[in-house]
Amino acid sequence: MVIWWDSAKALAVIWCEDHGDLAYFNGQPGDLESQTFEAGDLVSFDDRRTGGLRRAINPRRVVAGTFCDLPQKLRSAPSAANANSQDEAEIIEFRRQAPAA
Repeated sequence: MVIWWDSAKALAVIWCEDHGDLAYFNGQPGDLESQTFEAGDLVSFDDRRTGGLRRAINPRRVVAGTFCDLPQKLRSAPSAANANSQDEAEIIEFRRQAPAA
């Protein structure tokens, strides 16, 4: 799932279903296919490791806007650094949202 997208630079950060390292996409700003991503889109891609990073190669949108509220929920969640070790963990529920029309 795309968690961050910069359309001007065709850059994306992708949260992977295996919960491993994040994947990074570095496309070409003029590439129309890459310009269609938004945070919350589910994407499929070829996975390669280069320079110690997980790279998303040839990403393809599978479903648009499925979790479009995820970036806001991540920003508003308390950070692990600020959490008191005696507090219980806070569970944040992510609900699937209807794709934008």
